[in-house]
Amino acid sequence: MEAASDDDGWARPADVGNIITKQRPDFYSRNCGYPKLMDLFGAT
Repeated sequence: MEAASDDDGWARPADVGNIITKQRPDFYSRNCGYPKLMDLFGAT
């Protein structure tokens, strides 16, 4: 989240997802029990 956040501390979910994909290409939110990345964000 920190890597994708702007000056106000907000981050667009798509930007966070792109960073996660670049850093962990094997990551899938489904493996954590959530069909979409936004569902995982909401749960945390």
